[in-house]
Formats: sequence, C-alpha cells, structure tokens
Amino acid sequence: LVHPTNRMYMHIRMHSLLGSYNYHPPVLDPIKDMGADIDVIRKEHQNLQEVKHRISTNPISKLPIDRQERMVNLGLQKKKLIAKVKELRIRKEKTGLGDFKKELSQRLRVLRRLGHIDSDGVISRKGRLACEIEGVDELVTTELFLNGIANDMSPPQLVAFLTCLYPNEMKKRNYIPNPPKDKLLAKAWQQIGQVAKRVGIVKKESGLEVQPKEMTLESFSCDLVDATLLWCQGKPFKQVTETTTMFEGSLIRVLRRLGELLDMLAKAAKSIGDADLESKFEAGKKALVRGIVFSSSLYLG
Repeated sequence: LVHPTNRMYMHIRMHSLLGSYNYHPPVLDPIKDMGADIDVIRKEHQNLQEVKHRISTNPISKLPIDRQERMVNLGLQKKKLIAKVKELRIRKEKTGLGDFKKELSQRLRVLRRLGHIDSDGVISRKGRLACEIEGVDELVTTELFLNGIANDMSPPQLVAFLTCLYPNEMKKRNYIPNPPKDKLLAKAWQQIGQVAKRVGIVKKESGLEVQPKEMTLESFSCDLVDATLLWCQGKPFKQVTETTTMFEGSLIRVLRRLGELLDMLAKAAKSIGDADLESKFEAGKKALVRGIVFSSSLYLG
C-alpha cells in the first residue's frame, strides 16, 4: 500500500464491501470464524461481565465524567504510593533498620520493667542516675546503689567495692571464686551476682540475647578489692603491691581510673538529689587520691 494507486484500489474495494452490508458488517464469531477455544472464550466473557458489574455498582460510575477522571487519577496515584511504600520497606529490611527498631523496642521494655522510664517513656529518677554512668554496667550499678548497697560502707570500702564493677588490667574479668577478705565487701560481692542475674532475666524475657556468664559473677572480678582497700586506708604503696600480682604501672592506671569513676558517680548522685550518696563518693575520692599513685611524676613522691 505504499503506492498511491494501490491505496486507492484498496479504498474502493473496502467501500464496495461495506456497501454490500449497508455499512453494517456482521460481527465475527470468535469460535466459527476465528477458531478460538470455547472454554477460553467463556472464561474471558465471565471475567468481562464481572468487571462490568463491578464498574456499574461502584459509586464512582454515578459521578459526572470529570469527577470520575479525578477519582481514577487519585486511585492511580494511590497505587503508585503503595508500590513506593512496599519498595521502601524492602530497602529498610536490607539496611537492617528493622532489626534496629526491634532491638530498640526490646531495650525500652527492659528500661520500663526496671523502672528507668515510665509507660510514657519519661525518664525516672533511676533512669537519670543510669544516664550519668559510663564504663561499667549501668543497669547493675544503678540497681546496686539505689538498693542501698553503699549505706553501711565506709569511703575506703566503697572505693574497694567499685573495683568489682570497673574493668581491671589484671585478667579478662574472669570469675575469681575467693571473695574479698572484708566481710561487708564479701557480702556485697555476692549481691552483685544476684543483681546481675535479675537484670539478665529481665533482658532475656524482653527478647534480648544474654550470654550465660552475664547473669553470674563470671562477668565481674574482685581481684583488686583487698589491694584498693589497703590503699584507701592509708597503707604504703609497697604493702599494697604485695597483695596482688599486677604490675605496679597497671595498678596505678586502675586506681586513677577509679578516681574518674568516683567523679562520675558523684555527679550521678547529685543529678538525682542524693546528697548522702554524693558525699560518700566524694569522701571515697579523698581517700583514694594521695601519694605516688596520683603524683604528676613518678619521680616526685
């Protein structure tokens, strides 16, 4: 039909054919004339009737044409947004944000059960104390001090007790079966295990993964309790070093870090308005900071 003559001939033939049917040609039968499968035709016809019925019963079909077009466009936009949401959810799962959100929910559940926040997520007095603690297990430490573990301790005993919570350089925080020689500190040492178990159970019941040793004294160490107690009681550094196999330089670093922990805990106690606990931490700092350990130079005693 490229050549104009051929197109003209085809036009005349089509005009003549339509004229023979009075310009109303019969509809082709898909089965007789086109050889279509009757089962397929019936299924498609049924689907077509269902679609027509849904269209006729839809309230939008009763609206004016212009409003129908607007509603259809809104529907198409909604479909695109649903597809976009689905895509973003898949991307979120791939980035790990879903796991992060799950863990956040579990940790919030732990804080609510331990009383650090209320049902509305507002931080409580206990939560404010825990917020100020770093470098040690803040949940266990908060439970211990708010339960009054330091009430009967002298400042030297308090400082010595903190070595059970603060990492030391002697061992990798392995459990030492021998408790401290001081009876009060030996009792406090056992309380650490009880509180750690209680906190671990709450974490586990809230869905967090908890290692078995985190619920026992195996997570803590009382290696330096006796040495620190002697130092805070005013004993010479030489006598202190004889109670431990730790190198002198490592022992000095641990004692200095204890001073930093005491400052932190005094600030935490002040944040919740506990003046007695604050003064006890400050008194412990005074007992700790002395002599060669806190000298600016090891050559100047």
